[in-house]
Amino acid sequence: MKEIHGGALLYYQGSQTDELDGEKANSPSGAGFTADLELTWKPALPLVEDGEFYVRIHAGSGTGADRGGQPNNPVNVLLANLNTIADDNTGGDDTSLKLLEAHYTHNFFNETLSVTTGKAKNLLFLDGNGFANNDKQQFVGKPFVNNSVLDSESEYTPLIGAEFKPMELLALSVVGTSTSRPYVEGTPLENTAKS
Repeated sequence: MKEIHGGALLYYQGSQTDELDGEKANSPSGAGFTADLELTWKPALPLVEDGEFYVRIHAGSGTGADRGGQPNNPVNVLLANLNTIADDNTGGDDTSLKLLEAHYTHNFFNETLSVTTGKAKNLLFLDGNGFANNDKQQFVGKPFVNNSVLDSESEYTPLIGAEFKPMELLALSVVGTSTSRPYVEGTPLENTAKS
């Protein structure tokens, strides 16, 4: 069985500014777009008929009003990177396609146990909230999308994880993942990394 899903979002975020440190502040207003293509394949082959391949390809541009990168921009002082719409976009006018996720999940014991390996966010295992995990369809603010205490939330990295679901209302997860957070000193990510 094969499935193809996709979605695109155009947005504009506006903000009025006044003085900041005695100077007229630069407006953080901005437009942008995000687009995703999702491919799912459940092979009908022996040994992997209980598995599923998943791929997500992304394109996008713009950061909206949340990150301006200008010295006298109130975004750099007042806002705390709360916007999630443009998290997967690269800065500038780069609209190239990016392979964000590519992983394989295999189910065991009538889907009581699943094991996933590939490239994904560790939040796939650590913060599965059916009501607030889609920043483009449900909430916009980061605190309402994923738990803000978790680090590396915007990283797509190699991982292996497992979920054991003995009953409908209980799931236990474990994940091992790579992270580049220890190596962000001197990069734009330095100010967003948590201790």
